[in-house]
Amino acid sequence: MDGHDHGGATESRAIMRYILNKHSKVGGELLGDSVEAKGRVDQWLEVEAQVYNPLCSGIVAEVLFKPMFGGTTDDSKVKELTEKFEQVLDVYEQHLSKNGYLAGSFCSMADISHLPYTDRLFAAGQGSLIQSRKSLSAWWDKISNRSSWKKVASM
Repeated sequence: MDGHDHGGATESRAIMRYILNKHSKVGGELLGDSVEAKGRVDQWLEVEAQVYNPLCSGIVAEVLFKPMFGGTTDDSKVKELTEKFEQVLDVYEQHLSKNGYLAGSFCSMADISHLPYTDRLFAAGQGSLIQSRKSLSAWWDKISNRSSWKKVASM
């Protein structure tokens, strides 16, 4: 529960890419429909995997999961992670102020990959980190209100 990806999320991303590539007529648009769009999707998937997710999951682990399993939240670690995460969220805010979605004007796998841990961030009572940023909040509302995500989240 240190907030680092130890394989599960990396494997999930690889599986998602495989399925979307295999069923490109259905899922291809989520990967981008041009070389440039695919590059933007890949770029934001890397940002999510290497920067966003470690910080977000670290906060969630400290605030939500540790207490669930009898541990105590390390407030200084939460503060440190939150300060770093806010800098990342500011970059997202700036980007999303000019783009409807991360890879441009279309919802992609890059957006969808943010759903699980951002949803847990809200469950941990830390949703204001997203909601306090106008463009980021609007993006979150768009992707988290997709019927497919609502179906998954309700399981």
